[in-house]
Amino acid sequence: MSRYIDADLLKAEFTGNFRTHYEPALIKAIIDIQPEVGKWKVIEYCEEDGYLYNLPEDGQRILLSYKGRVSEEEFIDDGKDGVYFDSGMDVDVGMAWQPLPEPYHIDDVNKLVEVEQK
Repeated sequence: MSRYIDADLLKAEFTGNFRTHYEPALIKAIIDIQPEVGKWKVIEYCEEDGYLYNLPEDGQRILLSYKGRVSEEEFIDDGKDGVYFDSGMDVDVGMAWQPLPEPYHIDDVNKLVEVEQK
């Protein structure tokens, strides 16, 4: 199974020549703590305690996959009224979600102006 991580965040963890400065166990530990990108998290229900697991944070905007469709939703944990999405859809076992990607960011505005002028 492939695992996608944020390479920029990983590079930021290392400074200098990592082969001479870091032990392999430390390198593995740093890789393991990197956030995963593009991986679906499946919402699960535990019969023993009656709780749903692998839920997004309250107010988090996500991509939701359910019954062969993908939509953008906001997860709402209302406490007394339960958990649901801003579209009104209830949270259900078997739904899968992932955080929205970060918006594209142009590092150099001058590059954008040059492209628009061509």
